[in-house]
Amino acid sequence: MDKKKRNILIAALVLVVLAAAIAVLAVLNRPGELPDSGSVAIRRGDEVLRTYTTAELKTLPAVEVEKELVSSSFANDAGLFRGVALRALLADAGVDVGALTQIVVRSEDGFVAAYPADEVAESDGIFLAYSKDGEPLGDRESGGSGPLRIVVTEDEFGNRCAKYVSEIEVK
Repeated sequence: MDKKKRNILIAALVLVVLAAAIAVLAVLNRPGELPDSGSVAIRRGDEVLRTYTTAELKTLPAVEVEKELVSSSFANDAGLFRGVALRALLADAGVDVGALTQIVVRSEDGFVAAYPADEVAESDGIFLAYSKDGEPLGDRESGGSGPLRIVVTEDEFGNRCAKYVSEIEVK
């Protein structure tokens, strides 16, 4: 076998091994059982502390912020977002945000974002939105950005503004 064919064979084998590794990691990192779309579970490790429906979220004190979420991959999303401050949501679930180090948000599509607990505790600037301009955010299937999404008011770009939020883990 000449050198060129051997190098092509080695490259092909490396690609097959990488593809297999990616598949295994995707299975291992798949989220566990998620609540119904439009609901969010508050977790500590394997324990679900509380699950909120969108209707239940709407009974909590609301935050409204006019914000443009700038994206490099999708169209910018601008409007008046309404939701509940993450710190208020966690307090309602019986979580002492001051005793935490990190809050991890997981989305239906596998996206994960983490926020330092002190950033969440200091303001209402990180909140779980359920509407924009008075309308529901819409689900993935309809091309929406919800039904629930995180909005970070202090960020210029929307890279920490997780769409399709289904789980919030406290650590």
